[in-house]
Amino acid sequence: MLDFAIFAVTFVVFLIALLIYFYPTAPPKATTVPGVAPSDPVKGNLDEIADAGSLHQFLVKLHAEFGDIVSFYYTDQLCVSIASPELYKEHQAVFDRPPLLFQLFEPLITADSIQYANGADGRKRRDLTDRCFGFQALQNHVAVFNKISRELVEKLSDCPPNEHIPLRSTCLDTAMKGITITSFGDFFQDDKALSDMRRDYDHVWGDLESRLGGIMPEPGSNREKEFDEAQERMQNAIRQAIKQRRANPADQGQEIFLDVLLRANYPESRLLADAITYFVGGFHTSGNLFAWAVFFLTQDEKVQEKLADHVTKIVGKTGDVTMDHIADMTYLRQVLDETLRVSVLAPFAARVQDIDVVLGGHVIPKGTPVVHALGVSLWSEKTFPNPEVFNPDNFSAENVKNRHRNAFQPFGFAGRRVCPGQQFAYKEVAIFLAWFVRAFKISLVPGQETEQVFGLVSHVANKNGGDVWLLVERR
Repeated sequence: MLDFAIFAVTFVVFLIALLIYFYPTAPPKATTVPGVAPSDPVKGNLDEIADAGSLHQFLVKLHAEFGDIVSFYYTDQLCVSIASPELYKEHQAVFDRPPLLFQLFEPLITADSIQYANGADGRKRRDLTDRCFGFQALQNHVAVFNKISRELVEKLSDCPPNEHIPLRSTCLDTAMKGITITSFGDFFQDDKALSDMRRDYDHVWGDLESRLGGIMPEPGSNREKEFDEAQERMQNAIRQAIKQRRANPADQGQEIFLDVLLRANYPESRLLADAITYFVGGFHTSGNLFAWAVFFLTQDEKVQEKLADHVTKIVGKTGDVTMDHIADMTYLRQVLDETLRVSVLAPFAARVQDIDVVLGGHVIPKGTPVVHALGVSLWSEKTFPNPEVFNPDNFSAENVKNRHRNAFQPFGFAGRRVCPGQQFAYKEVAIFLAWFVRAFKISLVPGQETEQVFGLVSHVANKNGGDVWLLVERR
């Protein structure tokens, strides 16, 4: 009997051990950060992101429910998102970017892009190129920005009365001229080369932002084929610009961004990757900033007239805009800052560390992407009263003085990883906008419904599809 009892107990223990082996207890939660569990073991929360419309809109809902620090899954990877000035401050020294959240853009900029370069390699490559967009370089570019602005004003002045002007297309074309003339040599001086590049860019970028929202192309589909063809044409155009610059090197002291890359003796794959990365980055953000600024001015005639008077008083009714003028045009800076805020131009940034860290009182496992939900904090009622209303007085000296410095960092944080073109974009668009409001009274073609489209960069669009139509009238 005793032998039977011993056997029975041993057998039960054996069964329990088997159950533990084959059906282990649930693993501990990967983080104590509040948030949502993955709805799919492979896709994580990608379906919810797609349903929300974009990653930004998904994060808006997530932070509204769980607070300033939240967690979710992008594919099977745990991610954490933060959305407060205090949490940004805790994380502002982190340099490395998580490749996962930007991998969808790899077909355009390739895996060798500086976008994916971390650690010492990333810092070295930033050291090489940052000065191409610094204060001294911008002083050399001011004449180019003025020339482009003058040509735009002359072109629009020749349009028949009540001509419908495509807002975003016009602004993107203007910004594309800015980056190509200042940084890429003569290849894109050809209007056809520039217009072909814009056409292919629109196709590729629109498709990539759809993927960021969780809408992927079917393998072998026409969508995938058309994307690949447009992407290849874009990369070939950059290859041609590189080839032409090699054949026609700059004189001593006249080097531009592309010359700096060429002198670095990068492998061809890296040269192409960084050239196309800076090409897209050099006009995409600034072109949409210009478009949003013009759009918001059409929505508020008082602000539009105040800005036109401000510009004319400082710059004059004619003549070029100088760097000193830009420094003196404080209200124009308020308009641009409020444009960046309300448009949520750059909805998020992201960083990653290879060690466990504490953030907001929670342990963040190493390798966890941390999203800086910039768009969420830019529309925070705690910081900006009536956050969805365009009001340049939000950036008056008095209001700025009383605000946490990290409450408004639209180009991101993390020191040397902040957007390298932020001053380029500010100065360029300041000149474009100063010329524009000094020359024209602007309004939208009546009867349009517009919407805010969120992606890696937000843009204004017509709800019926396509561009927003603008009317200009000479002052």
